[in-house]
Order: sequence, then C-alpha cells, then structure tokens
Amino acid sequence: MKVLIIKIADLITTACSTAVARAIKQQFPDATVHFVCGKTVIDCLRQEKTIDQIFELQADITPTVLLLLKEKYSHCIDLQSDGRSFFIKTYLGHQYNSVLVKHSYPKGFLNILFGKQKAFSHEQLSTQMIQSIPWLKQGFDGNVWPYLVDESFDLKKDDLPMSHKAGYYTLNIDDNNKLELYKEIVSKINFPVVLLSTQTINENSGVLKAIDAFKIYDAVGKFKTEEQFNILRDSNLNIIGSNFLGYQAVASKQPLLQLTGKRLPIGDMKSYANINTFISDRASSDEIINRVSGFLFKN
Repeated sequence: MKVLIIKIADLITTACSTAVARAIKQQFPDATVHFVCGKTVIDCLRQEKTIDQIFELQADITPTVLLLLKEKYSHCIDLQSDGRSFFIKTYLGHQYNSVLVKHSYPKGFLNILFGKQKAFSHEQLSTQMIQSIPWLKQGFDGNVWPYLVDESFDLKKDDLPMSHKAGYYTLNIDDNNKLELYKEIVSKINFPVVLLSTQTINENSGVLKAIDAFKIYDAVGKFKTEEQFNILRDSNLNIIGSNFLGYQAVASKQPLLQLTGKRLPIGDMKSYANINTFISDRASSDEIINRVSGFLFKN
C-alpha cells in the first residue's frame, strides 16, 4: 500500500491530519505514506515520523504533480478539498482509490455564536478525518500537539547574544496591524526581547530593531520554525498571536500572553494543562505594558 495525503494549507487542520498518517501505519505497518503540502505547513509535517516523504507544492504546481505521478500511489486521501487538490487527483487518474475528506472546521465566530456551526476541538477534527476514510479502521491515538515541536534541537550559547543570557521575553511580530503596539512594547519595557516570526522575512523586525539594537534581538529567519520552540521554551515570557508560534508557546509550558487572534485551544492540549497563561486581546497598550513589565520584573 502506498498512500498520498493531500493537505496543502491551514496549520491547525494540518497538525490534526498527522493523526491520519499514524492511523494508517498502525493498521498497515508496511504502508508507505507521502504528503503533498504547501510551504506554510511543511515544518509541522516534518515532525511526524510516520510520514515517509513530503512533497512541497510551489506556486506552479505542475512540476510537483509530475513527480507524484511517478510514485504510482494505490490510495489518495484529499484533506484539502479545493481546486489544487482536485487538479492533483485528476492528473493522477481515476484508477487511484481517492477519498475526499470534508472536515467541519469552523469558519468564523459569528457562525459559532449564532449556532450555525459547532466549534470542533482538534481531537474531534482528527477523529473526524480518520472516520471519514472507509478502509481505515484504526482509531485516533490522541496525539496532535507534540508534533509541533522539535525537542532534538539544542539552543547553543552563541545562538543568542550575551545581552540576552540572563533572561528575555519573546514577541511574535506577525500581525502587521499591531506594529504600533509592538513598538510601544519594545520601547517601554526595559527588558531584553527576542523577535520571532513564522516568516523568514518580516519587515516589522527591521523597524523594531532600530529602536534599540542592544535590547532587541532579531531572530527572524535565523532559525527553522521548529527550532524556535527552544527559544520559546527558555524564555521568561512569550507574547504571541494565534499561529504556529502560538501553539509552540503553549507546548513550551512557559508563561504567555496572547495579544491577537482566536484564543488558543489550551483545553485540548491536555498534557500541557499546568501552563501559566493570561489572555489580553481587548486590553489597552498601557494595560498590556504594565502587566508584562510587572510579570517580568517580579519573576
């Protein structure tokens, strides 16, 4: 058995989709499992050891599809359900055993608020994906979040400047709408800070570093996404959004402040139940700065 799983984008459902790969290997130990995905989620999939090979889909998807054609898959599982996945399945041919999995991931808070759509937990999403595949009888193993981190990477002495050895907090600078808030935070809080991003190039980092090059260390693009987990793990506090770094910050078990986006589903991450968290998505900049300063200098 040789299986291709198509999951091109969306970090959260991609993390959930790793459960499908594990279920296949548990039921069919000799099976070969490949993923085709986009650049934004490939780091997450690299942490899943049951995936034998990952193909990264570029803007022009044709070269990747030609490579997939050579693999002669016996089964194809579409977890993406869009035009790109339809093109891939069509090009591979109808002789392949193709399963389209339409998972019910909530599209917005208004739909949930007015009862038009249920907010699924990530455990439910993983279970739903597995149960939607008729030939897959193995159940969900309960693991999603450990695959968002890389425990094997050691943060070396020279990876951060001397000014940050005694302690630092991290700031996820991916939300362009919050640049002014970021500037206030790094200007008014007299404590070493490490700038992090899910992007390899982030224009916000240059603007922020120019405020104080000694206090502010720009780590954007210097580490692989999964390696940033170690910076989060060793920090005094992580100021995050709701993206990949946010989930890694939860997994690090360090205190965190979420500034923006959907509240991270900490309740789903049962193995990280002892985490110290506080959420401040509606607080003013002064309230945020006072709270962060109070926390950093108290601890």
